[in-house]
Amino acid sequence: MINSDFDGPKSNLVYDSLTLVISHHDPELRIIRKIAKKKKQWSQEVIYYTDGRGEKNSSFNKNETVQSKTYWDGNTLVTKGTATMPIAGDVIISETSDKWELSADGRALIQISSSTFLRSKFGQTKFAFKGRNMRRIFVNTP
Repeated sequence: MINSDFDGPKSNLVYDSLTLVISHHDPELRIIRKIAKKKKQWSQEVIYYTDGRGEKNSSFNKNETVQSKTYWDGNTLVTKGTATMPIAGDVIISETSDKWELSADGRALIQISSSTFLRSKFGQTKFAFKGRNMRRIFVNTP
């Protein structure tokens, strides 16, 4: 079980706390996200295939779907994909990337996420920002 610590403003997060339960039997990587926000708790299961075959999962935002491909780049697990979220008669599309790697001592899992190239499928939505980057550090708890 892994608990999270955050690098960046917590006000931007869609959760107050996040715990990951990870099961990895290559090529399948299964993660159960235990999420808490304003005293409400829920879980999400996501499955990644490290052989690059592709997957479709929900993002932290329950209305957003991410279609991605996952592969190993040395000791770093990389997921690249496209996120889509319906909003007000439009669909917001962004390119996403996650990189996961263990710390040198093997006690922490570092995830670097980015979301870029936000665009509107139907041209109805204007954006006040270009994208976001987030770094999460998960520390293994006994």
